[in-house]
Amino acid sequence: MKFNLPKALGLTMIISILGFTGYSQKKTEITKPEMPISNDTKIVSYTSVIELTGISKDELFLRAQNFYKSNYKNSSQVIQSADAATGKIEGKAQFTTEKILKNGVKAQADMIKYSINLMLKDGKYKYEITNINIQAASYKPIETYFSETDPLRDEHWGTLNQADEYFNNLVGLIKEAMEKPSSVTKSEDW
Repeated sequence: MKFNLPKALGLTMIISILGFTGYSQKKTEITKPEMPISNDTKIVSYTSVIELTGISKDELFLRAQNFYKSNYKNSSQVIQSADAATGKIEGKAQFTTEKILKNGVKAQADMIKYSINLMLKDGKYKYEITNINIQAASYKPIETYFSETDPLRDEHWGTLNQADEYFNNLVGLIKEAMEKPSSVTKSEDW
């Protein structure tokens, strides 16, 4: 039998390249996001006080109502209570996260439920996104997905990353809505 060195080298190179390609296409590692945890309650909470000097509590209340109306399909189901006198709007909302199945298809992962409250005073407002839970047979706090030893860690951390992105985007929408006047005034110019 005759040994063909060029063919043997070619075959070796192809096998090596395929091996390295398979190795380099290894699944990317998912990292756990740095979600804000309240020092008092030890739970995930997105909260801040924002100064808007010169804006009355009543105007801020109207802006907050506009936020809920423009960002939730059915704001009347989200808003649990709204009190102009105390300057507080309390809401509860939800969204779903996605996961990618082994065959590459996107599927619904977890339903995330949360409280979203706005408190208003003359010249400032406070937003609170808290009581973040994962809907399962019974509610479980989102913090249960933080475990380093969880056998479903990648899937759960994927949920955490999506939730963190959703809430950071929501905070941006709150700030944007609270900057806009509650109603557009018509120009007196004719």
